Amino acid sequence: MAGDWWDRLIVRRGHLFSASVMVGVLLGAPMAMPQQPRSDPTEAKAPQSETETGPGGKRVAFAPGVTLDWGRKAVEVAGVVVLREGPLELLACSPRTREHESIIRVDARPVDIFKAMGLVGIEPGKPVRYDEEKDAWLPPVGEAVDLRIVYEHAGRRRAVAAADWLLDVHRKAPPEGVEWVFAGSMVFEGGEFGATVDGTVVCVVDFSTALIAISGLHTAANESLWLAANTEAIPPLGTECALVIRSAARATLVVTLTADGRLTLKEKPVTFAELALLQRQDDRVIELRVDAGTADAEVSRAAAEMVKAGVPLETIRIVKPKADGPAQTKPAP
Repeated sequence: MAGDWWDRLIVRRGHLFSASVMVGVLLGAPMAMPQQPRSDPTEAKAPQSETETGPGGKRVAFAPGVTLDWGRKAVEVAGVVVLREGPLELLACSPRTREHESIIRVDARPVDIFKAMGLVGIEPGKPVRYDEEKDAWLPPVGEAVDLRIVYEHAGRRRAVAAADWLLDVHRKAPPEGVEWVFAGSMVFEGGEFGATVDGTVVCVVDFSTALIAISGLHTAANESLWLAANTEAIPPLGTECALVIRSAARATLVVTLTADGRLTLKEKPVTFAELALLQRQDDRVIELRVDAGTADAEVSRAAAEMVKAGVPLETIRIVKPKADGPAQTKPAP
């Protein structure tokens, strides 16, 4: 349980060591942090969320720049847009670290984000690491998370999948089938929390200190960077936003559209009105899985009916089968 993932997190440059360091981190004990300005964002002023902080409040200000939404089991991290074009190594970074290759800067301490994610029940795993026995790099692992960006633009509140702000440089389109995982970063022997040292909050290439990462291996070599900023989708520089992090399992309603036009949830028929109600209750993403042989016109009709029933278009993700591979995920048209 909790002890298991503490042990998995605590490393000594790749080797396990005493759990006392991680206990101190999680309980707020002082850590020996590097004195270099780029490494420690604790002095940065983070925007504060307006929240209910009483015992019965559903949204609680947990730490500077970090809000807990107990009702949705979500963590909200305040940020600001600092980049709209160019190749990426991260989606979000700490101040004075990697703003030249990250779309969002977050002032919250990565260790506070880690604690908050643990409090809402999201289990950390391990970032990318080298296995000497196998002589191979191992991809990041951890509980899959739903990652959305909430912001205001032109007087309207918007909530989009984090992947919508990314661009696959080979396909010239947002990447398909992105899975974010709570890698959990690492703690070095001296007590430094890795993501705080490197500013690696949400990574899209391989970092051994990543707090949140994309599953799979993705080299950080400049000539091989696979993602860039999706300029057209990103609001102006300086736009305030929030990263909303939830367990992917809790945040998603998986619905099936059959070839004959029937809609099912957990193998039982469901109406569009019922879906809209379920989506609103927990602000979920609806993953519409399309059976093989379903006409594109039927898929478009189903998405349109969901929107008509009150489901926000940006919360619908359509998953179509591929004839020669895994399912293909894309936003609703």
